[in-house]
Amino acid sequence: MSNKSQEAGQAAIKAIHSKGFFEIGGNKYTFTKMPFKSARKIFAYLTEVASELETGKLGFLDSVKFDGEIEPLLFQYMLVDGCKVSTVENHFDENASDYFQFVATAIQGFAAPFLPEVATASASESKESLPVILKKQM
Repeated sequence: MSNKSQEAGQAAIKAIHSKGFFEIGGNKYTFTKMPFKSARKIFAYLTEVASELETGKLGFLDSVKFDGEIEPLLFQYMLVDGCKVSTVENHFDENASDYFQFVATAIQGFAAPFLPEVATASASESKESLPVILKKQM
C-alpha cells in the first residue's frame, strides 16, 4: 500500500471512530467506550490481520484468538440499533451479510485512537526546511 493510500485509510478510520457509528444494511452500529487494555488488544490484533482485511481474506475469522478474544469484545462494546450486539439474539443469523463489514469496521474503529496522526507539511511549524548535511568521518 502506498504511503498516501495508507494515510487516506487511516484518516477514514479515524473519521468513522470520531463519528461514533456506521451503518450496514439498514442497521446502525454504534461504538461505546472500550477500556484501554481491551482497545489495545483490538489494535494489536489489527496489526496481525491488516493485510488480510485489506485483501478480503477471511481466514482469521475462524481462528481461536478471534473467536475467543476479539469477537466477544466487539459484541460487548458495539451497539446495534441501541442494544449491545452481545444481547441481541441471533442478530448475525438474520443479518449475515453485515458480518464481515461489521467486523472489519469495528476492529479498525476501536484501533483508531492508536493510529498515528497523519503527517502533513502543513503540520510543521518551520517555515523553511532545514538542509541535510552529510559529513565524512575523519
